[in-house]
Amino acid sequence: HHRIKNNLQGVAGLLQQIAQRKPEMAGAIAEVVGQVQAIAQVYGLQVGNAGPLLLRSVAEAIAGSVQRTFGCPIALSLEGDDAEAWLLPEGESIPIALSFNELLTNAVKHTSAQHDGAVRCRLVFGAQRVTMTIANPARLPEGFDVSRFPGGVSGLGLVRSLLPRRSARLAIEQQGDGVLTTVTLAPPGIRRREPA
Repeated sequence: HHRIKNNLQGVAGLLQQIAQRKPEMAGAIAEVVGQVQAIAQVYGLQVGNAGPLLLRSVAEAIAGSVQRTFGCPIALSLEGDDAEAWLLPEGESIPIALSFNELLTNAVKHTSAQHDGAVRCRLVFGAQRVTMTIANPARLPEGFDVSRFPGGVSGLGLVRSLLPRRSARLAIEQQGDGVLTTVTLAPPGIRRREPA
């Protein structure tokens, strides 16, 4: 896992060098770099750790990675008594990490410069599910409907194709001067640690 993480970070570095030489491609390459870094974060968390990962750890790693990539602070808060109970099965860790990465990246990109640092991410760990909300000052396009985005390789299409269909819900809505993105995760896409 450590070797894979290092190799992925090497790939991200190579992509960043290409972006410097080809500024016209910098935006698209930055998106790919963020995705590669998100996968690298998951492999980094798996070093010396057999089995499922703590959802809390994955969310913290992804928020930190997006902050470093874009130089934009993200206020991350964890709420509830069950933060140490919720785990990501190995097969869901990378899809959920990529989804979190994409949603945080979208929030950072669509927050205007005068609101720098206004992205807030909150994870609420409940007894039956985990809810993640991302709030940022922005405006959704008129008539926006997240269900109209087909699955794809980037943006909301990527998120819709990666989130576990049976156990995850995605909502994006305008709330006053801000956009609120909500992801609700429940078993079997995530699971609770068995009591000792």
